[in-house]
Amino acid sequence: LFKRRGMVFLRIAKGSVADDADADELAQGARNFMALHPQHRFEWICNIDEETGQLRARGLSAHTHNQNLFLREDVFKPIAGIRRSYDAIYNGRIAPEKRDDVAIHVAEHCGVTLKIAAKIDRADRDYYEETIRPLMSSRYVDYVGEINDHEKSAFLSGAVALLVPIDWPEPFGLVMIEAMACGTPVVAFDHGSVREVLEDGVTGYVVSDMPSAIEAARRAPALDRRRIRQRFE
Repeated sequence: LFKRRGMVFLRIAKGSVADDADADELAQGARNFMALHPQHRFEWICNIDEETGQLRARGLSAHTHNQNLFLREDVFKPIAGIRRSYDAIYNGRIAPEKRDDVAIHVAEHCGVTLKIAAKIDRADRDYYEETIRPLMSSRYVDYVGEINDHEKSAFLSGAVALLVPIDWPEPFGLVMIEAMACGTPVVAFDHGSVREVLEDGVTGYVVSDMPSAIEAARRAPALDRRRIRQRFE
């Protein structure tokens, strides 16, 4: 159908538009590519509105459609009866842009255990050895390693909050959606898609620095977990 109508949809890779320079380069490349195929109409698909706006400002026909919006509700759901006794960070892997070190400092200031569910890739081993390993001896840190989908509901349901101290233009942040599905508040730094995913003061808190993250982590238990789940639904 798209071929008959001369229309082509191209998805922008996650994280491709980190700043104005990236957007300028991508837009120029797109125009060069479209010039080679004048018989087609091109639509550019982005993960978040911020990226869409950057491309539209440069004359491209762009739209937002995230590829990660489909979660199995039977897998990601609140687990009743679990005692909430820790903050959590679940980010797939320990990496510089994920800033696990910031999450550890937040937990220490709050006097709450931080459970870290993540793997350590070879590419991030130096960061782990130099920055994270020295912090692992803290009595507030509990490294549980990588977890699978069927373990996430219990892990997130037992958390007072999910900490997302990212330091890069996160193109979506599926972990935030998974936490919301379990009714767990999210405390996330204001980068990339965070403001498009979280409703500040309802599903969690959007913060800008360490002091505001500490304050938000202390306030997170007061948020209505049933309402967080409802917002997810």
